[in-house]
Amino acid sequence: MVSGSLGRVAEYYTIYSGSSAEGVELIEFFRAAYAGEFNAAGYRDDKKIIDKWEWANLNNPNRNGFRSMAWICRENNSRRIVGHFGIMPVSLKYKGSYYPAVWGRDLIVLPQFRKLGIGPFLTSFVLKEARDEAAIFMIAGLNDNDQVYRMYNKFGFADMGHIPLYVRVNRLKPVIRSKINHKILTPLLSGVGNLAIKLYYGCIRAFGYSRSDNGGICIDEIASFDGSFDRLWEEASAPFDIIVRRDSAALNWRFVRQPYWDYKIFKASRKDRREPAGYIVLREGKSRGLRTGIISDIFASADDQEILRSMVRFAVSYFAKNDYIAIIRCDVLSKAIGSALVNSGFISIPSGTRFMFTNIRDGLYPAPFKDRNNWFIDYADSDLDLSGRPGA
Repeated sequence: MVSGSLGRVAEYYTIYSGSSAEGVELIEFFRAAYAGEFNAAGYRDDKKIIDKWEWANLNNPNRNGFRSMAWICRENNSRRIVGHFGIMPVSLKYKGSYYPAVWGRDLIVLPQFRKLGIGPFLTSFVLKEARDEAAIFMIAGLNDNDQVYRMYNKFGFADMGHIPLYVRVNRLKPVIRSKINHKILTPLLSGVGNLAIKLYYGCIRAFGYSRSDNGGICIDEIASFDGSFDRLWEEASAPFDIIVRRDSAALNWRFVRQPYWDYKIFKASRKDRREPAGYIVLREGKSRGLRTGIISDIFASADDQEILRSMVRFAVSYFAKNDYIAIIRCDVLSKAIGSALVNSGFISIPSGTRFMFTNIRDGLYPAPFKDRNNWFIDYADSDLDLSGRPGA
C-alpha cells in the first residue's frame, strides 16, 4: 500500500462526501479540472455538468447500500474543491451469484494541484470507504499513463493487461490522409488499398460465413429495454464466468436515461421467436483523430455465435452507409465476441486501455478473477465510453 506520506497530504487537504458540495462549486471545479483534457467540451455547459452529476450519483439503480457515490477533496485554507473521485456501483455475476462491485470513475485533480499527492490521497480514502460495501474495485482506462498505473499498483491492484481492441476499416482514404496527406500519394494509395480491402472482405464473406448465419434473424431498433431483456439476461449470461449484470434497469439507466451520447439500440431476435436473443448498442465518435463507428455494448449468449455474428455484421452495414466514418471499433474482453468480430473482418490491434482490479472484501477467492479468460468486459461497462476516451 501507499506509505504514510499521505499523512502529510492530510495536513493541507480534507476529503468529504460529494453530496456536501454546492452545485455552483461542482460546476466551477469540473469546468476547470477538465479544461485541458480531451473531453473538455463535455464540461462547458452548466446544465450538462449537473445532469451528469445527478445521473451518476442519484440515479444509478445499483446505488442502494452505498453511503456515497463520489468524494471531493478540499484545500483546508481556501475550502476550494481541488480533487474528485467517484464510483460506479454495479452488480457483478460470478458463477451464478451476484456481488456488489464498483468501477472507479472521474479521478481528476485541478491542474495546479497535481503531483502533490491528492490523487493517491483520494484513492486511499475511497478504497477504505468502499471496503464494507463492495466486493471488488475495478479500473479501466489508464491509456498506459505510467504515473497513474504505478499508483494503482502500489494500492495492490492486479494488472489484467489490456482490453482487446478490434477495428475494421470502413473508408480507407481518411485513414491514409491521417498518415500521409499528399496530393498524389493519398488517392493512389487509397485506390490500391480499397481494392485489397474489398478482396479481403470478399474472401471473408465467401468463406467465413456459415450458411445458416443471419437467415432467420431480425434486428430492429428499440427505444428502451423492457422486461423481456431481464429474461434474456437470465438465459444468456450463464456461459459467462464473470460479467456485469445487464438487466433492464441497468440497461435503461446506462443507455436510455444518460446525458452523454446519442446511442442507437438494436434488438436481435429469431423470426420464429420474437423474444430478444441479443442486443447491440452503437454510437459515433472519434478515435485517433478519425470519425469512428463504435460498438459500445454487445450481448448474447457466448454459445450463440449465429446471433453474435449477425449483430456484428449489422453494425458493419449500419456504419457503412456513412462515408464520413473511417473505421469501426469494438473494445471487448471476450473470446466469444472477439471470434464474431474477426469473422466479420475486424482485426485486433494494440490497445492502450488497461483493466485492473483489487479485492477489497475478505473471503472472495481472488484466483478466478485474476484469469482474464473468465471475464466479459466491453467499452460500456466502465466509464470509458462515457468519457469518450479515444484509446489507442
